[in-house]
Amino acid sequence: LKKTFKEVVQQHSAVEVDAADQVRNQVDAVAGIMQDNVRQIMQNTASIEQLQGKSSDMAGAADRFRQQSVDLRKRIQMRDLKLKLILGLVITSILLYILVPLFS
Repeated sequence: LKKTFKEVVQQHSAVEVDAADQVRNQVDAVAGIMQDNVRQIMQNTASIEQLQGKSSDMAGAADRFRQQSVDLRKRIQMRDLKLKLILGLVITSILLYILVPLFS
C-alpha cells in the first residue's frame, strides 16, 4: 500500500508540476505580448507627437501664406489704382492740351 500511495502521489505531483509549468509558460507568453504592446504604444505615442508637431508647423505656414497673399493682393490693387490714376491724368492732360487752344 505504501508503494501504491507513493506512486499515486508522484503521478499527481508530476501532473501538478506539468500544469504549473504550462501555466507559468502561458503567463510568460502573455507578459511578453504585453511588453510588446506597451513598446508599440510608446512608439505610436512618439509618432503621434511628431505628427502633431508637423501639423502645427503646417498650420503656421498656412497662416503665413494667407497673410502674405492678402498683403500681395493689397499691393497689386494699390499698384493698379496708381496706374489708373496716372493713366487718367495723362488722358486728361492730352485732352486739355488739345481742347484748350480750340476754345481760347
